[in-house]
Amino acid sequence: MAELRVKAKELESIKQEERKTKCPKCGCTEFTPLRKKWRLLTGFATNKVELVCNNCGYKMQPK
Repeated sequence: MAELRVKAKELESIKQEERKTKCPKCGCTEFTPLRKKWRLLTGFATNKVELVCNNCGYKMQPK
């Protein structure tokens, strides 16, 4: 019975690890969110957010 609980906890931790966002360039999981204030093409304000990898500086859109 105790073994089943341990295995269930291990599976849950693996699932949580898979859900983390990873940098496609270096695989790092630490990001800094940057808010875009306006669009270059239209000049209008926007609420978009960009994630910047703390390790390599790669910029990506959040999922």
